[in-house]
Amino acid sequence: MILSMKGTIIAYALAISSCLAQLDRQGETRTYLVQYKNNVRGAENSLEYLQSRGALMISERFPSIGVNLVKMTDNEALKVASRNDIAAVELNIDNYQVLGWLDPVQPQDTQDGQRKLSEEIPYGIAMVRAGEGNDGNLYLPNTDIVSPKKVCVIDSGYINNHEDLPTLDATDGHSTIPGNVWSKDGCGHGTHCAGTIGALGGNEKGVIGVIGDETKLNLFINRIFGDTCNWASSLSFLQSVEKCVEGGADIVSMSIGSDLDSQFEADQFKKHYNDDNVLFIAAAGDGGNDNKFYPASHPHVMSVAAVDKDEIKADFSRWNSQVEISGPGVNVISTYKGDYKSMSGTAMATPYVAGVAALVWGHHPECTNKQIRHALVKSARVKAGDGKCDDKYGFGIVDAWKAHTLISELGCDNVVDNIGEMLGGCAFVEGGLGPSNCKNWCKEITIPWNGLVGTTQKCDFTE
Repeated sequence: MILSMKGTIIAYALAISSCLAQLDRQGETRTYLVQYKNNVRGAENSLEYLQSRGALMISERFPSIGVNLVKMTDNEALKVASRNDIAAVELNIDNYQVLGWLDPVQPQDTQDGQRKLSEEIPYGIAMVRAGEGNDGNLYLPNTDIVSPKKVCVIDSGYINNHEDLPTLDATDGHSTIPGNVWSKDGCGHGTHCAGTIGALGGNEKGVIGVIGDETKLNLFINRIFGDTCNWASSLSFLQSVEKCVEGGADIVSMSIGSDLDSQFEADQFKKHYNDDNVLFIAAAGDGGNDNKFYPASHPHVMSVAAVDKDEIKADFSRWNSQVEISGPGVNVISTYKGDYKSMSGTAMATPYVAGVAALVWGHHPECTNKQIRHALVKSARVKAGDGKCDDKYGFGIVDAWKAHTLISELGCDNVVDNIGEMLGGCAFVEGGLGPSNCKNWCKEITIPWNGLVGTTQKCDFTE
């Protein structure tokens, strides 16, 4: 539930259509997140006064994210939300979940029942053109990374002693779950996503990540789920995003999500995107429908759809106006709990995009997060039938080599030349050039599959 400053209910935590008078639940108290406006002290005094009258109870304060945890009835929440010194009130519930699932056939399921011992290159590495390929096409290796970027993975944890993953220091992670350390992973989901980004290459073991060299990548793990990976609360998620930023993350990869919108989250992403140069990337959601999914559908987050090995949109991948880019998300082999597993979901596509973002940005550290975002979408391999951005693939499949080549040819500043501010998906602010008023917008510079730059084209305006 999100309440505006005037007490209007903008969205419900559940699909509740009953009238406001029925929301009180006969005096039952629930836990809300309360955000103050600029006059923090005045708002605190107001809540403390109400607390002294027994109207509510302030259970915890979280100054780093500007939120108080308050227990009160639904009717009292409406009253608090109507105050001029309160910015927003939202119900704190367990609404975040991990995405994706284990595939029926696993890499170790061979005829003799023995897992292959040699190192395997997942098909997704070639699809996003990272590393070193041997098929005649051009790839972007990690050997020339100038400045390794830090990728924060918000998920279920990380198996820190896995044979095919970098061993991280104690300061390279955080857990919002009391009693659960970030360096363990009860369900393996976070370890799988982290492996897609940074599984070690050249060790003759397991798989290879987008950046398979631990000296060319910095990982920061933020554990938000317990061992069962069932649900995580809104507060835990807000704290996790903040910890990523505090930990120095350049990129935040989120293979998790919720069907519920949140103004708290939208404001948090906007602030760190604009003020702290952080690039946020999240899964578009599974279920094969057009419903918005969060945080992917926030304007300052890149929403990632999933494709299969043939570059066809996965049946389960959600489609909507916020889908921005695509990545490999079907039968993705990566590190797991003490082993390797194949998983599918938009959750699996997300770390591919995050890994490519880190790879490209590491080659061009002079670029900003916004410039890297523009480079990724402008260079994506278009999959829509009309050659433009659409709600299924976004701008297309992420391509490390093309993004690198685009920046190398145009420079960071010119990558965003004549383009409006991105609003997520195919949308731009009014006045910017985009698919709506510019034919062949993604072809201002021609970079075919072999990576050789062709003739630079100007925007061909529609009438």
